[in-house]
Amino acid sequence: MYKNLFFILLLIIAGVGTAFAFNRTELLLIQDTSPVSEDVVPTNLETDLYQEQNGIEITIERIEQREDVTVLTLGLSNHRFDLGQDVIYEQATLNGQASISHTIPTNAVGGHHVEAEVLFEKTTSGSLVLTPVEGTTFTFNNLW
Repeated sequence: MYKNLFFILLLIIAGVGTAFAFNRTELLLIQDTSPVSEDVVPTNLETDLYQEQNGIEITIERIEQREDVTVLTLGLSNHRFDLGQDVIYEQATLNGQASISHTIPTNAVGGHHVEAEVLFEKTTSGSLVLTPVEGTTFTFNNLW
């Protein structure tokens, strides 16, 4: 009987300890007391690096200039379409020029959450056009 009592007591202590450890949330409040300026200009929607259409979300996560190429790292997410298809990235254009190549460095099983690196001829201005599914075209204007 003492063995069972010891085991039950040990379980109770472990449960209480676990509950206490995971329940210790501290809230840090930061109050911004800086004055609001009337000169604040709202973000131009055409230069935002995130768009959503037809349940598909696309974010331009990084724009990188290498020796002779521009690399755009894209994050795509949805719950309906396979966004891991090569044709999506092969037909992507930057300044009207088709992509040179692309890679999908993450494991995009099912293609619902994909990160892709798309390479274009080097440029420092322009618009990205991407059509992940027929009838849904994303245009990111004025990337720079």
